[in-house]
Amino acid sequence: MSYIEEFPGFELDVIIPSGFKDCSWNKEPCPSWGKELEDGGVIRLIIDYPIASYRDYPGNSRFHCQYWMDGENDEMPLAVVHSDNWNHILNWIKFMEIWGGWFCRRSLSV
Repeated sequence: MSYIEEFPGFELDVIIPSGFKDCSWNKEPCPSWGKELEDGGVIRLIIDYPIASYRDYPGNSRFHCQYWMDGENDEMPLAVVHSDNWNHILNWIKFMEIWGGWFCRRSLSV
């Protein structure tokens, strides 16, 4: 399925980074995309509605990213970021694509 089918009327106003696949499901509050990384990790990108009153949780940030070490088999992501600034999200994705696995393994071993 795609966000267009799962969330009719949702207007995507940002460009999804390369390598992300649409994994939207209408039982979630908003569309999402996922990317498998070379280190075995997964980044999940969640984009909420631009108008806060359309969101399930209007006080939450619009953009969310999660990093999972071994796919999405863990109960909780190992790293997350929330922001209303798309550039913050893009920079976090770039960082996690390069350092995500190392960063999370190092954090877990401390």
